[in-house]
This record gives sequence, structure tokens and C-alpha cells, in this order.
Amino acid sequence: MKQGLLMAVVGLVVGGNAAGDAVLQALRKTFQDGGQRFAKAENLAAAHDAFAKFDADMEAVAKKVREIPKDQLKPLIDKLNAELKEGFPRIDKELAGFHARMLKGKTHPRVVMSTSMGDVKIELYDTLAPITVKNFLQYTDDKFFDGTIFHRVISDFMVQGGGFLPGMTEKKTRDTIKNESFNGLPHQRGTLAMARTPEPHSASAQFFINVKHNTFLERLHSQDGFGYTVFGKVIEGMDVVDKIKEVKTGTKNSHENVPLQDVTIKSMRRSQN
Repeated sequence: MKQGLLMAVVGLVVGGNAAGDAVLQALRKTFQDGGQRFAKAENLAAAHDAFAKFDADMEAVAKKVREIPKDQLKPLIDKLNAELKEGFPRIDKELAGFHARMLKGKTHPRVVMSTSMGDVKIELYDTLAPITVKNFLQYTDDKFFDGTIFHRVISDFMVQGGGFLPGMTEKKTRDTIKNESFNGLPHQRGTLAMARTPEPHSASAQFFINVKHNTFLERLHSQDGFGYTVFGKVIEGMDVVDKIKEVKTGTKNSHENVPLQDVTIKSMRRSQN
């Protein structure tokens, strides 16, 4: 089973071989135990362990589903779906509590991204994504982002930049970093996340800003069982991001959704307030 995902489990239910009250009870217990683990989590290691146990428990449930005779499966589908739709919001709620505990009373680094369409101030969650924030700040201090463009813009999804110069010339980056999506941070509107290839641990410099809540990118709901690491949020200048997302786009050098007129990151600097 693809880990921790409503659609993956539903797919197994519809096409699989499993069944009974024991499955429903196991699924219910998986959400109950998972919620309790996240409710008790006080650090990233505990959150990582909670996700690992939740994934293992969900796989065990999926195995039970696959064992149900097909003629007994159909009556269970609606009940299983109901458990899934009730269970995932419960986990999301406990994750939100974990995030609040991790962020409470902390002072987080901030950067100002000056673009050709205005300034955007971003707060970085170093307590929840320490590897990612350290990496991002190193690129910032090296002035790597200066002169790069937003090279991928999708108005109902996100705006992505940090890796290409005008003309779609890709910049050379440092080594890739570990995916920290196990922090469970949601991809809400205005959040900053690392872009990557289909390989989960392939992020380097490119980042994107969500312009709406993109649940499918989150660790808990992702198709690949990893998701994309959220590591910050826009705290000023979301109106600038909204202007960027509305620019006209086309295809350049085989790249789709590229702004027809460059939207440039003039500079990225640490902010003292």
C-alpha cells in the first residue's frame, strides 16, 4: 500500500481481496493510536516515529483488506470509506497541535525576497524543518537566488522559482537534502515548500509558494508516501504572490507554465524583524 493515504486505501478496497468487522476495528484503532502518538509528540524524532508506525499499521490494514473474499468486499466499501474520511481529519488535528507546541515561544529566522513585482517577507520554521531551513539560508547568504526567476507558475496551484536564470538556464546547486515532510506541516495557502523530482530526497535550491491549500502534497495524504517539505510561510506580501500567479505563461525550451515575461528574484536577504 502507498503509505498513509486515503486514495491508496480506497484503491485497495475497490480492487482488492479482503474484509470484515476485524478490518474496520483495525482501521479505527490505527487512527486512534496514530492520533495519540501525534498528541504526545514533543520533537521531530517523535513525529517521525509516529508517521512510521502509522504507515506500518495502515499497511497491515491494507493486507487484511486484500485477504477478504471479493463477494464479501462490496458491503464493506462504504464503511471503510467512512472510517477513512473520519480518521484523517483526526490525525490532521493532532498534527496541528504538535506544530503549535513546536512553534510556541520560538523566534524564527525571516528573509525578504525582493522580486520584480514587489517584496515578500517569509518566516522560516527551523524548529520543524532544520535541515531544509539551514540549506535555504545558505543559498540565501551565498546570494544564489539573486537574479533567478519564477520559472513555473500555475494560477490555481503554486509559483515556483529559485533554480533558473532568464532564458531558462539552470543554475548549478549543492548536494540534495533529506526530505523533512515528516514534520507534517500542511501545504496551506502562503506556505513555502521545497520542489523536487519524483525521488523523495532530491530537493536542492528550488522552492514554491502554495497559492491555495494543496492537501495532496502533504506527507499524510501524498500518493508517494513522502510528500513535499513545508519549511516556512509568507507573513507579508501575499498580494505580490497573487500578482505573480496571474501572469501569462507559455512553453520555453520545452518547459511548460513559464511566465512569458520574466518575474525576477532581485535579491533574497535575511531580515532582522
